[in-house]
Amino acid sequence: MKIRDVLVNMACAAGLMGVVAGAVQTLADDTGGKHPHYLHALSDLRFSRAHLAQHGPNELVSKQEQSAIDEIDAAMREIKAASIDDGKSMNDHPAIDAKLSKADRYQQSLTLLQKVENDINQEEDNQDVQGLQHRAMMHVSAAEKTVTAIIQETRPVPKHPAYLNALSDLRFARANLDKIAPSDVVTDQELQAIKEIDGAIGEIKTASIDDGKNLSDHPAIDVNLKKADRYHAALDLLNKTQADLKQEEDNQAMKDLQRRAIMHVTAAEKIVTAIIKEPHPVAKHPDYLNALADLRFARAHLDKLSPSDVANDQELRAIKEIDAAIREIKTASIDDGKALSDHPTIDVSLKKTDRYHNALDLLDKASKDVSREEDDKTAQGLQRRAQTHIQDAEKAVNEALASLLN
Repeated sequence: MKIRDVLVNMACAAGLMGVVAGAVQTLADDTGGKHPHYLHALSDLRFSRAHLAQHGPNELVSKQEQSAIDEIDAAMREIKAASIDDGKSMNDHPAIDAKLSKADRYQQSLTLLQKVENDINQEEDNQDVQGLQHRAMMHVSAAEKTVTAIIQETRPVPKHPAYLNALSDLRFARANLDKIAPSDVVTDQELQAIKEIDGAIGEIKTASIDDGKNLSDHPAIDVNLKKADRYHAALDLLNKTQADLKQEEDNQAMKDLQRRAIMHVTAAEKIVTAIIKEPHPVAKHPDYLNALADLRFARAHLDKLSPSDVANDQELRAIKEIDAAIREIKTASIDDGKALSDHPTIDVSLKKTDRYHNALDLLDKASKDVSREEDDKTAQGLQRRAQTHIQDAEKAVNEALASLLN
């Protein structure tokens, strides 16, 4: 081969290599050589998407989260449609910190989307890539709006220590109204006040303000406190709650909570105030408790003392009237909590006549105790009915005594 032909062939080969090199350079330009920011955008879009996706088998993706994910996927498709692709799968992203809260993940996702927007929004003179730019930006902006909305909706309520104080005081107020012993009975008014307190607690917790404590988490109730003292303690705590709930509030959602919670607390205050204003014969008339003790002891003198002892009809009638008198006193919530058998021991050597006389003396004492001056109509009704039963019991005992003496 002549030297001239060799040189020609070498020139052709060199030219061919130049064409190939140019083609490679063009491909590199098309796949991000000129626009590495699109590759950054793909990477950030995957990572942003991962913060919104499901983490763990028990976690569910909300409609809003899925909407943002769909927009991110659409933005990635637009970039890849322009043959700009790093060839990586959706799972190719830094690991998500499992300790991150959902709120933190949303914030991370939004930050990444903002970076993507900055990457895509570079100056572009290629008409085809400008179309990509426009459509991808639309999807990224839509995703940003959705994630921003999620963040605003799920943002924790600002710290309100006053509301936490209110929760604590409401639990304690509730405990002062609730039963503190198995034998304790909660009245309808107490139940209504407890219901209103529970309503107030529910309103506060609905606003995601919760100290995580249950209703039994409160200072111990002094079992020696009278009910009247517990009512006053409950009312003081409800007053404190009112002051806590009435703190200045500029959050509209919290204002609604405030209004509803205050309504419940106000209703509870009115009920407890009404209970306090009602007369409580136990506090005013300890003689009713004396009457209960005497009636039990009188009853014991008339009741059988041994298995072989038989109560006659007059004794049974007197016992029935004594039981009715005891019920009348207890119906007015005057109760010492003692059983019928709680009385001094009966001397078994006593004659029946002596037992009858003792019963009559005790009934007379009970009658005097029950007959104290009373200005409360409810207690006056109790007085009248209990007095009638005691008088009927006395008649029955006198008849039994007369029969025995004859």
